[in-house]
Amino acid sequence: MEAAESGRLYWQGGRARQAARRGVWDGGRRINRERTQALFAARFLVAVRQDDGTRTLIPSPMGQVALELARLHPAGLQRTDREAYEARFAKVRRRHKRRDDQKAAARLLPPLDSSARKLYRRPVTLTEQHERAEREAADRWEDEGGYCPAVKVPNAAATPAEQSSIPTRSWSSGKSAVQSTLW
Repeated sequence: MEAAESGRLYWQGGRARQAARRGVWDGGRRINRERTQALFAARFLVAVRQDDGTRTLIPSPMGQVALELARLHPAGLQRTDREAYEARFAKVRRRHKRRDDQKAAARLLPPLDSSARKLYRRPVTLTEQHERAEREAADRWEDEGGYCPAVKVPNAAATPAEQSSIPTRSWSSGKSAVQSTLW
């Protein structure tokens, strides 16, 4: 799925291959045919024909969601194909009476649940949050009037407010008090 997301997975001569570089459709690493066909049959991958006739495999919207979910929760994935098959077999075991039907059903990858696809929202990254906050701040600034050439922007004070103490007498006790001035 990650190779398909990178745009380097292509189909040639009945085999799936991962190209060394994007756009170079000669050679490359062979990818497991059964796994690729299972992902394609379950509609996690979609074949797109290029201008030169090569069929590249890219993730479908459901495949993209599945890949993001797998990245968010990698502990929910099985380590080997055998463990994945056994988990699917245990799930379909009671639905089918014949052993051959059970095995055939376990070989198929089930699509994502439609309610899970509808309820899933891609998490927003910190950089996306920062960009959105900047956009909203700029929009808010423009909505509030933005830059006004007739109004001069006050200069920031070069030094903090000076603390000058003027001795005063308190009317109740006769002790001197200190009052700071801002000007």
